[in-house]
Amino acid sequence: MSLVTQLRGVGYSFVFGFLFTFIYHFINFYIFKIKFRLFRYIMQAVIGVMFAGIYFIGLLAINDGIIRLYFLCVMLMGYVVYQNIFSEKLYPVIIMINQGIHFILTPFRIVFCRINGIIEHTKKVIRWQNQESKKQSNQ
Repeated sequence: MSLVTQLRGVGYSFVFGFLFTFIYHFINFYIFKIKFRLFRYIMQAVIGVMFAGIYFIGLLAINDGIIRLYFLCVMLMGYVVYQNIFSEKLYPVIIMINQGIHFILTPFRIVFCRINGIIEHTKKVIRWQNQESKKQSNQ
């Protein structure tokens, strides 16, 4: 493997470790709101497998998928750099992205809340009609 290919692999591993940790931090921001623990663990496992596949596909494009130990060490360095230096500084970015997603999805929430309100009102009317029919049949 040539030196240029090795440097590309090392750079890709570092950037991937950094970005993977940022994206994983962002996704966990939502996953920890889920109350059902088993679903949360399954989601984390699926995300880990998905990121491992993305990493291998990237290495496949760079150096035919050869994974060296120093690639994994450099990816771990990217993780450590993010956790120790950038995690506190990029947390406001995660909050801003969350607010942007919330802003985009607000009209959909309003529509679904209105539909839910219509359904609840319909259920109340049906219960009321059932109670009225039971009262009339008992008399």
